[in-house]
Amino acid sequence: MYLVEVVPNFSTGDPVKAKLIADCFRNRKNVALLNCTADADHNRCVVTAAGAPQEIRSALIDSARVAAEEIDLNAHRGVHPRIGALDVLPVVPLEETPESVADELVRQGGQDLFDKLGLPVYFYEKSASAPFRRNLADVRRGGFEGLAKKTSEPLWRFDIGEKPHPTAGAVAVGVRKILVAFNMFLKEGTPLNVAVRVAERVRFSGGGLKCVKALGLFLERENRAQVSMNLTDFTCTRVHTVAELVKVELKPFGAEAERGELIGLAPYAAIYDAAEYMLMCQGAGAEQCRTLSVEDVLDAAGRELFLELERGQILDFALSDAFGREIKI
Repeated sequence: MYLVEVVPNFSTGDPVKAKLIADCFRNRKNVALLNCTADADHNRCVVTAAGAPQEIRSALIDSARVAAEEIDLNAHRGVHPRIGALDVLPVVPLEETPESVADELVRQGGQDLFDKLGLPVYFYEKSASAPFRRNLADVRRGGFEGLAKKTSEPLWRFDIGEKPHPTAGAVAVGVRKILVAFNMFLKEGTPLNVAVRVAERVRFSGGGLKCVKALGLFLERENRAQVSMNLTDFTCTRVHTVAELVKVELKPFGAEAERGELIGLAPYAAIYDAAEYMLMCQGAGAEQCRTLSVEDVLDAAGRELFLELERGQILDFALSDAFGREIKI
């Protein structure tokens, strides 16, 4: 059985709506709901699920239908960029699944979104129809409010569909690598402009680290500024490398990080790297690190990244538990 991971992002932080969306992935043959997070300040819900492509396809359409019915972007407020109720739909081939299988799901799913729900689609990342459409930030630039104007330009017409859905916007769909979403909260009293400046220096587009995207945000309910980051290839830039650079860049402002946050799941290899870095700084050798238990790794990595990590946040273990087999990522 081929296996894919999907990480649909929905524009709601409402826990009731988030549950309705997540329920679309429950109790389905060959589909496992692995994680669901919802945040009111970002006004965003991130679902992580895995399974066989055709069964996942059905669950995705059901979840998109709920989102289109429950979310009106005309009344949406939140700090996270978005163009749609179902804002972005990444598909990741797992194990020995060919990329072509994941891309076929993207094409079929994108057509379903339009045919069944009237949601127009942009293809992005590895599924992009042109190089300038690969970067999600470029696809999403202008937001929901700017979609009508954007799509009037020939270069930014939808891949499927002609005009935005009046309340649910559009969807970006594409094949991509496993992504690690990692945020760092700054200590109370740190102004937003500090988070913005640090994010600019950390992200690749600002001259920072490769495969890192970052934004500076302020979360009213937390009363904290945040550096919100996506690591699009954790083997290119390690999670702990990003965390260390954020700490360094905060120092000239007299600011510090208070805690970290992992959105969705991360591969064990990404967490292990952070644990190895942490323990080697304390004098442990590489061979000793390789003999650590899972709990030791999570504890060490958590200290480095300001996280309280659990086994359930590790993608490899979640998949193994869900499908009862060894998972190779």
